[in-house]
This record gives sequence, C-alpha cells and structure tokens, in this order.
Amino acid sequence: MVVTQGKDASPKIVFNRMTTPFLWLFHRVFVDRPLQSLGRVLQWATVKTERTSSWRYVAPNAVTCIGLSVALLSIMSTFSGQYEDAAWLILFCCLIDKLDGTVARLLNGSSSFGVQMDSFSDLVSFGVAPGLLFLGLFSDPLYEAYYQSTGMFWMLRGAVIFLILMSVIRLAKFNVMTEQIGSKIFLGIPTTLVGALTASFLLTAMKFDWPVEIVAYTPVALFALGLWMVSNVRLPKVCKTTSLGYNTFIGVNVVVTWVCVPLRVYPEYVLALSGGYAIIGTIYAFFCFDTPEVPKTSDADAAATE
Repeated sequence: MVVTQGKDASPKIVFNRMTTPFLWLFHRVFVDRPLQSLGRVLQWATVKTERTSSWRYVAPNAVTCIGLSVALLSIMSTFSGQYEDAAWLILFCCLIDKLDGTVARLLNGSSSFGVQMDSFSDLVSFGVAPGLLFLGLFSDPLYEAYYQSTGMFWMLRGAVIFLILMSVIRLAKFNVMTEQIGSKIFLGIPTTLVGALTASFLLTAMKFDWPVEIVAYTPVALFALGLWMVSNVRLPKVCKTTSLGYNTFIGVNVVVTWVCVPLRVYPEYVLALSGGYAIIGTIYAFFCFDTPEVPKTSDADAAATE
C-alpha cells in the first residue's frame, strides 16, 4: 500500500521521512567513509607486508652474490700474481658459502632460484678459482723447472680441467639427489671442502716453506679430489645435535675459523680442521651410516636425455 503525505499520515511515518536524510548522511560520513578508508589502509598494509616478506628471499641471494664477487677477486689476484691473497679469498668464500645457507634458514627464504644461484657461485668459488690458482702458481719461476717437460705441462692443465669438470658434476648431482639421500650426509666430498683443503694447503706450504718438490706435485691430488667429489663415499654433514659437547666443539671451531680467516692467520689450523673433517667424517660414516639407496633414472628422464 502506498502511503501518501497528508492528514492521514501517522506521526511515525512523518518522523521516518524527516529523519531518513539525516540517517543517510550519518551513515555515509561515519560508517561508509571510515570503512572505505580502513579498507584502503588494510590493502596498503597487505601489499607492504608482501613486499617486506619478499626481502627474505633477497637477503640470502645477496650473500651469495658477495661470495661470488669474492671468488672473482680471488681469480683477479691469481692473474696479478698475488697467490697468497687469492688463497685467502677462497677460504673467505668458504665462510660466506655457509653464511648464505644460514641466512636462508633463519629468514625462511630458501628458494629454487637461490639453490641454482648458489651452485653457480660454488662452481666459480671452489672449482674455477682453486684451479686457476694452481695453474697460476705453478707457472711461477719457482716451479717452472718442474713443468718444462711436455708431460708435466699437460698434467697440470689436465688436473685443473678435471677438477672444474668434477665440480660441475658434483653440484648437479647434489641438486638432483638431495631429497633422496636426506639431510644428514653428503655423497662425495662437497666442493666447499675441496676449496678449503686446496687453499689452506697452499697457504700452509707458503708459511712453513715446504720443499718445492712436494708442492710441485700436488696437482696430482686434484685428480683424487675430483674423483672423491663425484663418488658415493659418504660424509656426515655438520649440524646441531643433542650432544652439548659436540655442539660446543663445533661452535668453538666455527668462531676460531671466523677469526683466523679474516685476520689471515693460522692457515695450518684451517688445513687440519678441514682435513680432519674429511678423513674422520668419512671413516665415521663408513661404519655408522647405512649406505643410501641411489635413485635410478626414471623412464621419463631417460627419454628426455635421448
């Protein structure tokens, strides 16, 4: 029924008609507008949060870029004949390589992009840089007499190429098989440890003036390290456990290493630490860990490679 304005209109209807414009204005000013403003604020806060959260992925990759830059500086030092500086920079790359993983875990910023970027950085830091360091060092007049023959000349270059190629295979193998073998062990010695062993060995030899004959034939060890990297020899990962003594031992060694490398002192300590970890860890894993089942190539993967 349509209600018309007139004498028959009840007081209630008249009151509603009079107050409706004021209620609409009140609702518009004090309800609609504030809610719209609040919505805009919440939308801005959401976008801001998403932008802020994306930085957790940038931080570990930035650390990786720093490590890669240090590796390039090591290569430049080798080209300039500053072999000691090049070796120390490789050791510093070892520290940074562990740092980017720590940052990624703390910020929950792990990503597939970061994994690939870390692999490329490791290749340059612990494959190319150490290889070129050996190549440059043994081109020095001090060792020139040992590499004048054609056999030794090509043995050195073959060892450097072999080390870099095995580093590529090792990193690809790690990326593919990490989920299958778990987070407790490595299959083969990691490239980071190879970088630490080679750089600390050369620095220790320079510090204590080891016989030239011994140092000159160390490229032979590059073949052994290359095979060790791509082998299925198990090596336990260093991680936190429930043992207070073990955790304290690891923590102390980490702190001492972070002091020694930036200050460029006691390379023999780094050599003993990395060598001890490689040898003792391998023996421990051999007796205490079960052999992991290496996944076979699926039919799809086999077809893709044909």
